Amino acid sequence: MKPILVYAEDKPHERAGLAGYLHRHVLGDAGMLIAVENGALALDACDRAIRQAIPIVLLTDDKMPEITGSELVEMLGERRANDPEIVLKIMMYCTKAPSPKADGLADVVQKKTRPINDVVAALRSLFNQIRMAR
Repeated sequence: MKPILVYAEDKPHERAGLAGYLHRHVLGDAGMLIAVENGALALDACDRAIRQAIPIVLLTDDKMPEITGSELVEMLGERRANDPEIVLKIMMYCTKAPSPKADGLADVVQKKTRPINDVVAALRSLFNQIRMAR
């Protein structure tokens, strides 16, 4: 089954711009992109994928309504730690440092000030880790 990239960003212009770029430069036809505007929707998308045993790469901002990126990473990171069947890689892409717990559970944490090429490289690496694990 092809992996999905769940991208959570509450700012519509950032979400639309980066989602299109990531689809072209990271996913291509190797996976599917789900772009959502808050942590609650990201959690729902990840829950659906987990139930269907679909591998997930989660890219989340920290500042979002309903569920912050740190809260999202903490919830999903703990589930991943308790269930070895869950194939989930987590990247936080944020303006300030996430909570210490989320920082420890995320596979990659990058500041939004990093060049887009660094973001693409990190996401490609996470997708490659998923492919190698199968």
